[in-house]
Amino acid sequence: MLDDLESADPMSLELSRYLARMVIPGEGARKGSPILVIACYAEEVENRGPLRAAAVALRARKLARELVLKPLAPHEVR
Repeated sequence: MLDDLESADPMSLELSRYLARMVIPGEGARKGSPILVIACYAEEVENRGPLRAAAVALRARKLARELVLKPLAPHEVR
């Protein structure tokens, strides 16, 4: 689980792209070794700088899927 990616430096984001590439069969992954990485970031900052570039690159290679979560209602966080 990677949280607050909007605060990640460019090298950390490059590491996430590298790890994503390593799970593609034929590009470094061991067959039968599935992996799930959950990365979280604040939506309002996704369109800035290195995070945007990393997200676009991962989506372009179909290495990432986006799941947009809506804010919880006050009664849901008690």
